[in-house]
Amino acid sequence: DTSVLFSVRVDNRRIKADIKSSGLIHCACWTKDGTRLVVAIGSALHSYIWNDIQKSLVACSFCPIFDVGGYICAIEATGEAQVAVA
Repeated sequence: DTSVLFSVRVDNRRIKADIKSSGLIHCACWTKDGTRLVVAIGSALHSYIWNDIQKSLVACSFCPIFDVGGYICAIEATGEAQVAVA
């Protein structure tokens, strides 16, 4: 289960990501521009787009799931809309 707490200081409102996979979430990070959440589940990266106006989190339409072919133990934002994995 992945949730974004977008109003912690006011009332703890949250939005859940609709993850269409089973397994443990190993790690996750936001891209530097703050618009994309990347979640590692097993050997796959799940990409979600944050819409700040609608306060919604939806799967990326271009590449929602990317299998890297091996265990992912870390993700770090490297560019505005890029991440590196190890």
